[in-house]
Amino acid sequence: MPLWRILAVVGGFTLLLVVGTYTFLPPLLGFAFGQNLREPLGLEEAPDVDLGSEPPPEMLLGRFAWAQITMGEPNFGGVRPQKVTIDLEPFDVDVSRSVRSGSFRSREPLSGTISIVLSERNLTRIADAETGDMPIEGVDVSESGATVRLGADVVGIEVPLSIEGDFRLDGQDLVFEPEEVAAFGVRLPEKVSRELLAGTEFAYPLDDLPYGIEIEDAEAKEARLVLSGRIQSLPLGGPAG
Repeated sequence: MPLWRILAVVGGFTLLLVVGTYTFLPPLLGFAFGQNLREPLGLEEAPDVDLGSEPPPEMLLGRFAWAQITMGEPNFGGVRPQKVTIDLEPFDVDVSRSVRSGSFRSREPLSGTISIVLSERNLTRIADAETGDMPIEGVDVSESGATVRLGADVVGIEVPLSIEGDFRLDGQDLVFEPEEVAAFGVRLPEKVSRELLAGTEFAYPLDDLPYGIEIEDAEAKEARLVLSGRIQSLPLGGPAG
């Protein structure tokens, strides 16, 4: 075979390898990665995973510059958030052990940042579980704060209340802090508000979240509350040993 044909064949295979590495390898590995996370995260379906390296062929050596994991309604600490996104920091996969086991094996537990989106429905369910005998009708969230709508028993009559306030973090507790209370749309005096809300507290513990998740911020958005923080020890098949 002439040299130019040999070079053309080698060049074609090289080009195919390069194109395949850049085009097909990331989604294929992302799919496998997601399947591998399904059991550790306790998910019914594998999460969506977007993987990357610079340059992409580094993935063949088990070196990943970043990974974004997206989950819809996972069961985190008894809460089913609307959405959870994890952005992992650079990590290495033990290629030889992964090949032997048939699944990804990280050298160390994975870490990165996490964003947990709580919808108004999520917050209503949490509030209903935490506010005792007062029936929660709903929680409305906007960038300026939040409104909790509930009913209070006043001398045997249920009075519709709306409580304006905001969310904050107290350690690893999510707390709703009332600022203004209204009944039938009319703002109540502070003394009456205190009496109506006596014994009622909206504080939800977040310290039961798995994998060393620490919540550092709570930000009200339109129709949702976004919790952000860090995840310290997400397992990926266990550390190689």
